[in-house]
Amino acid sequence: EYLEGIARIWQQDDLPAELEAYINVVKHFNRSGQLRYYPGSPLIARQLLREQDSLQLTELHPSDYPLLRSEFQKDSRARVEKADGFQQLKAKLPPVSRRGLILIDPPYEMKTDYQAVVSGIAEGYKRFATGTYALWYPVVLRQQIKRMIHDLEATGIRKILQIELAVLPDSDRR
Repeated sequence: EYLEGIARIWQQDDLPAELEAYINVVKHFNRSGQLRYYPGSPLIARQLLREQDSLQLTELHPSDYPLLRSEFQKDSRARVEKADGFQQLKAKLPPVSRRGLILIDPPYEMKTDYQAVVSGIAEGYKRFATGTYALWYPVVLRQQIKRMIHDLEATGIRKILQIELAVLPDSDRR
């Protein structure tokens, strides 16, 4: 997958300014100039944290959780829990600070993940309407994405900004 995605753009000079911080994080993990490592969203988030920020990470997968916990065990700004991220939207919101970015990056291994995202964001929004919710999703089947966005709009959340990074045009598959 990376050959059709990050590998196509990570060393381009003419990228939009909005991608600069993201690309700089990828370059941070690939200082040799060869694309060997692609940081997942937890590592990207950590690189973008400010000194006063904190990071709440949730992972349910039994083989991924220990790796995530190990990676962040010495980072005092991070807390890692083995739990269902959608349930944590109910349990952890609103944060004490009443400010926050909630990044939702599910595995999309099951088709129900798309509807779970909609339900999770709607539930989180009820508890924390002033939060900023960012959702990562793969554009595999365009119709599935259209349905998910339609369902998000139907929740009544008024301010929805949809931004996609597409390095290739949609195909018949997408």
